[in-house]
Amino acid sequence: MTATTRPILTRSTDIAGITNPAVLRYFETLNAGDFAAAANLFADDGVLHAPFEEPIIGKSSIATYLKTEARGMQLQPQQGVSKILEDGQVEVQVSGRVQTSAWRSSAIGSGSNERPARRSSDKRYESTANRSP
Repeated sequence: MTATTRPILTRSTDIAGITNPAVLRYFETLNAGDFAAAANLFADDGVLHAPFEEPIIGKSSIATYLKTEARGMQLQPQQGVSKILEDGQVEVQVSGRVQTSAWRSSAIGSGSNERPARRSSDKRYESTANRSP
């Protein structure tokens, strides 16, 4: 580790109703901003059902989606359920709160070089993922 390298700090994740280590690790890696590691927890044909989105299929697509949409998010999962589907896949549903970063400024689009002010918002989410056993 060099003087300019900062370690990624993660904290243990507890989700009521969820004990699967891969699901818990998903939230830890996502909150650490390690989107490639989060996507690698899915099966090759795994599906992420993100809120208000079409299903995102496959590790590569999931990683791209997370890099684009999850940057700056801090998820606080609260409860979940896991069940085995008829085709043997595991479906996991998790709900909780998410803190997002939103950019706002009257300078946007005005030709100014000012950096927009950052503000946080706190929202609820529910997400579902399918994973092959």
